Amino acid sequence: MTGLSELLQEGVAGLTLAIPLCDLKEFADYIVAKTKEELLPTLKAADTDPLIPRLEVMRMLGVCANTLRNWRRSKYLEAVLVGAKVYYRTSAVNKVLNEYGKERI
Repeated sequence: MTGLSELLQEGVAGLTLAIPLCDLKEFADYIVAKTKEELLPTLKAADTDPLIPRLEVMRMLGVCANTLRNWRRSKYLEAVLVGAKVYYRTSAVNKVLNEYGKERI
């Protein structure tokens, strides 16, 4: 018998299936496992690069809010939005600090 994941991998389209609950659970487990496999490395990498609040970055770089906003818009210094608050990755701030010859954090 062909499994649901095998049908998906083969690219079968326009097919109506009656799926037993045990097969549906197996498929859901497969999707969750695949998603974890693809997302966890990215999430772990993000954890190793702490975020710095906007006001702290302004102080560290010695720039005003408008300069920081312009850098963010031009992608010179990429920002991370958490809700309505703006944060910057430590690695991105260090890159700018290196360009200006200031001490890294």
